[in-house]
Amino acid sequence: MTEKYVDVLITEGTDIGGGHKYEGNIYQLREEDARLIESQGKGQITYVAPLETHKNTMKVLTEQLQEKLKKINDDPRLTDFAKREDKRAAIEESEGIAQAVQEQYERELRLLSDSAHEKFRHSVPETKLSGDEVRTQARLIMSDTMLAPTFEGAIEVLKERIEYSDPSVLRELQSHFYQIKTDLQSRMSNSDDRIKRIKQAGELTKIYDSLKQKSMTPEQAELKKRADLYAALTQQRGDVRADFIRTTQIMRRKL
Repeated sequence: MTEKYVDVLITEGTDIGGGHKYEGNIYQLREEDARLIESQGKGQITYVAPLETHKNTMKVLTEQLQEKLKKINDDPRLTDFAKREDKRAAIEESEGIAQAVQEQYERELRLLSDSAHEKFRHSVPETKLSGDEVRTQARLIMSDTMLAPTFEGAIEVLKERIEYSDPSVLRELQSHFYQIKTDLQSRMSNSDDRIKRIKQAGELTKIYDSLKQKSMTPEQAELKKRADLYAALTQQRGDVRADFIRTTQIMRRKL
């Protein structure tokens, strides 16, 4: 039985299928591995019903074209020249249909993406803190972090503040995290202890991931998840004709 493969957007770097899968990338994985990654919260299968319709249309179009070419090739009444011309015409006709499907796919993906991003932008929950209070608390966290005597001490300060601060403060802190990151990187070990440096880099990544997670409500996190999915599909799976184009290129070489 042929194994089924599905596309997965990796949301947290992980090792599976004999290699490392990087955050933000879409990979085609065995369905079993995809389900495992999704259950671990490290990725999401990219299935979107409206878009799958267009993918299935392209599969059917490819199969129909293959059947047309076979019938032309098997027709004893046609000369070799006539067969080439009829095949070329059939390919061009299918390419025109494929272009129309692609335009519909792009339009639908754009509408879904715009809607998801708009919902996420308007999902900021209410807070009892004023804008000045939010900025002040975020600056205090940054100051406490930078005044910590060691890298490890600064990490502990951030862990505590992230755990107990208002999400609005954490969102403000996130917008200035590059300053915190620069400060922490300057205090990372400069010794030859490679393992310690790797561990510290990992701690820094974990802190930022925790900050992102805590700065959103569960509803916001789900909305962002959808918005990120559509953005990744646009960038990495923007052409629904990909397999069809590879097939027609082979067909043309055989004319």
